[in-house]
Amino acid sequence: MPLLCDGDIVVVAIRSASGKPRHTSRVDSQAFALEQSGDLAGAEAAGRTAVRVHRGDVWAHHAVAHAMYPPGRLAEGVQWMLSLAPMWTRLCSFMLTHNWWHVALFLVDMGTRRTVCSDDVVFGMRRLTFGDFWP
Repeated sequence: MPLLCDGDIVVVAIRSASGKPRHTSRVDSQAFALEQSGDLAGAEAAGRTAVRVHRGDVWAHHAVAHAMYPPGRLAEGVQWMLSLAPMWTRLCSFMLTHNWWHVALFLVDMGTRRTVCSDDVVFGMRRLTFGDFWP
């Protein structure tokens, strides 16, 4: 599939999966591909479009974080990811920890290592211990 021009991003998001606007996987995949090919502005636009169509599109959250990191938009990246973090509670362990890893990466580069080491930032939740499973 060739890359889409900016005007086509919304059309794909709306027409994906038989016209159901909640399915944005083609747009979030495009966002990540654009980021990987160096088009950070295009990646961010596609990712934000996917999130506007379906706020819970965690791959779009991820793609926008990738687009914000190289130019050093660290505080904005933290704000973006934390604003969407409530959507991550039911994710598979990979995406849950990976999106929180992006938050931690932004914070480390901002010089806030102490904050990064707290369980709430690294895992997005209280860390489970052996005692949580065995009395």
